[in-house]
Amino acid sequence: NAAEITGVLKQTVVTMQGLVSLISKHYYSNLPACIVHSWTIRDILRFDNIYFAKRSFAKRGKNETLALKKAVHVMGRTDWDKACSKQINPKCIYHHCNETLRDSFYKDEWNYENCEKHSLFISQCSYPIKGMHLMLEAMKEIVKEYPDAHLYTTGLDPLNLTLKQKLLQNSYNRYLGKLIKKYKLTNNVSFLGILNEAQMKQRYLSSNVFV
Repeated sequence: NAAEITGVLKQTVVTMQGLVSLISKHYYSNLPACIVHSWTIRDILRFDNIYFAKRSFAKRGKNETLALKKAVHVMGRTDWDKACSKQINPKCIYHHCNETLRDSFYKDEWNYENCEKHSLFISQCSYPIKGMHLMLEAMKEIVKEYPDAHLYTTGLDPLNLTLKQKLLQNSYNRYLGKLIKKYKLTNNVSFLGILNEAQMKQRYLSSNVFV
């Protein structure tokens, strides 16, 4: 709006990293209704369970859509970025521009011989659109063929929380713990907590498969 009012809209670029307006439509990611509407102590205090998180995405997405409809230039990284921005604003001029990673990520290369065989890595599991619950459904089948298969992810282990962490646990994390128990995957899944740059890079290098 400021660019439009001051007459510099043609010299302004809107750069995107995902679109909450579209992601909100997939936020539940096939979760059961009872999980979508469940609450933990943390959710009650913040008034922010899965249902309300989706609503927040949709609400923020309205401003996002308005911005893209006004934009002359839009910049993104993927075919998905381009397709979605063109769907919202067919007249926008799209520019492809990858983001630069930190230097350390350019210094080593994955090698099958050096990886942990039958290991998988999903880099985030904090909310449903990252698909960790679907990955656990898949792991149930994978371990039938590869009993030693091991899934690594970041964040807190829902089955090994301190009292404080239990009080701060959201309903999605609690659901992941239930699925791990249900599918008997306790020995096949590891939560690595918060990883720094070097640890994240090493996890990529060590994994047989990245999801």
